[in-house]
Amino acid sequence: MFGGAQPSAFSAVVFDLNDTLVHGGERELRDAFSRGAARDLGVDQEAFAAAVRDSFDARCRGALGDLYETYSRLAHGLGVRPDPAAVRSAVERRLCFERGRLVAAPRVLEALDRLRRAGYRLGLISDCSAETPAIWRETALAERFEVAVFSWETGARKPDPSLYLAAARGLGVAPGDCLYVGDGGSDELAGAERAGMSALRLEFEEDDPVTQADRRELYGVRPWDGPAIADIAELVSLLGPRAPRPAADAVAGPRAAAVEGGPLPPSTGTSVVGRAAQYIDPVWRVPVSLSPVERELLRTEPLRRLHMVAHGGAASITTTQTYTRLEHSLGVLTLVAHFHPDDQVLRAAALLHDLGHLPFSHTFEGIAGLNHHALGLDLLREPAIEGALAAHGLDGQDVADLLSGRTPSALTPAPGLLGLDHLDSYVRSARFGARLDVEPARLLAAAQLVDGVVSTDRQTAQALVDLVCAEARLHVSWDNVAPSAALQRLVKGLLEAGREEPGRLARMTDAQLWTALHAAPETRAEAEMLRTRPHLLRVRPADGRDEQDEQGERNAWDFALRKIYSSAPLIDALPVEAAAPALAEQLADLQALPTGYRVWWNGEIR
Repeated sequence: MFGGAQPSAFSAVVFDLNDTLVHGGERELRDAFSRGAARDLGVDQEAFAAAVRDSFDARCRGALGDLYETYSRLAHGLGVRPDPAAVRSAVERRLCFERGRLVAAPRVLEALDRLRRAGYRLGLISDCSAETPAIWRETALAERFEVAVFSWETGARKPDPSLYLAAARGLGVAPGDCLYVGDGGSDELAGAERAGMSALRLEFEEDDPVTQADRRELYGVRPWDGPAIADIAELVSLLGPRAPRPAADAVAGPRAAAVEGGPLPPSTGTSVVGRAAQYIDPVWRVPVSLSPVERELLRTEPLRRLHMVAHGGAASITTTQTYTRLEHSLGVLTLVAHFHPDDQVLRAAALLHDLGHLPFSHTFEGIAGLNHHALGLDLLREPAIEGALAAHGLDGQDVADLLSGRTPSALTPAPGLLGLDHLDSYVRSARFGARLDVEPARLLAAAQLVDGVVSTDRQTAQALVDLVCAEARLHVSWDNVAPSAALQRLVKGLLEAGREEPGRLARMTDAQLWTALHAAPETRAEAEMLRTRPHLLRVRPADGRDEQDEQGERNAWDFALRKIYSSAPLIDALPVEAAAPALAEQLADLQALPTGYRVWWNGEIR
């Protein structure tokens, strides 16, 4: 039935999505949603619906960017530049349609569950535009698949063999161990066979003649004379329980060698070295089409270094705040690209805004005059950075003006107001600290920028203020104060002993700083204590008592936090003090948190 392969020979089943597991949606229904989006955008409804249809291939390959970028570009092509709120409204309308469309029938879910119980690994390949991967994880289907390969993320469409090979690799099997199941659109069945898989056509529920013709036009459904079934339930009976095989079979032997020796799948959307055309931020889950200058900047040493610097500073030693400055920078780029997709200078500034950060971020800011803002502006003149900007027609001084605040933007709002830099910081920290109660995508959908400041509704503002307050409480907790105080003291000791000079220290990564601390006799023992026994640190707020009043504090030292961060959003474009005094009071109370401390080790340093 399968070119000589027995059904029991398969260890994985790879499915198509549209018109295989869920209905692709009738053309008239898709056009109706496009016309609704056109009303939001203020463009001609029929012209916009036609533009959406005609751009199917480009959208599936990710050439038009995420859904926000796609709608903005299509509207621009029709002579309209819609405001961000209108684009977001159109995007949400399309996402609502997609959420309804990606609801699989109970019999489909049951069949997938039976296949999994029978021992089969499940993968998925879909030719789709941005909205499908944007909401995929919300669906009941997502949890049933170990790997999902989307054309929008890879830039390739079926029957490109790279898609099938990526699915097999993601499942940890060879293509020959896979059965591909689809309705036959985009020549996917023959493509699966060319990639080394077996293929089976699943006849989707019969459509009316108009819809069948539309599917042929959209997906290029071709005749298939290979094996076929009429219902997914038949697949379960056809395959039966998976035959036992040695555990190593999926990763060893000639079939696996074909995977290892074949072409590599494309880089994933979370690649931070500019190999993929899109970056999908794991917090915001908003895909961003990376411009050539952004991809080149990601390959420069100053930006690569930021992936070795913890955004959470010394708290990364004692908590799960281990994500990096580069991840945060890409998050800020994601937000800027969402609100200002065509502002290439602002996008570059977002990516470069943390360039000057010291190892462990803010932990020893100010020591020996080190200031990450000044260092960052200096690094803009590094040949790698300046050259990359100039090669793509961008002026480094324009970026510097944005970062310094000389040119107002959402990166540098007025003090005390919430811009995109701090928005990402609060949300990302909360996500890694398991204190985020609202999906970032929903926060973003409710936000807009007013003169560079985040503005939202009252309910979302409350959620944001809660995040600001939670971040402040983390900042003054033992989790941050204790390791920060110890690490700051160690860096001072390193400099006072003449083991390092400030300029060199500033360009280290976190790992390089650890190496320097362990290499110096003056800091080696305490650095090892901090690395392996940070729980022995003791902290209390400074209250004017003599440092020897308490037993065990004889070797205590003073430590002070530089500031308590507190950034307020606008509420419906109004200051929080006017729109919600209770929220303003919550933020004002943060300034009463202690910033001065006495810190000591509970035991001898050895």
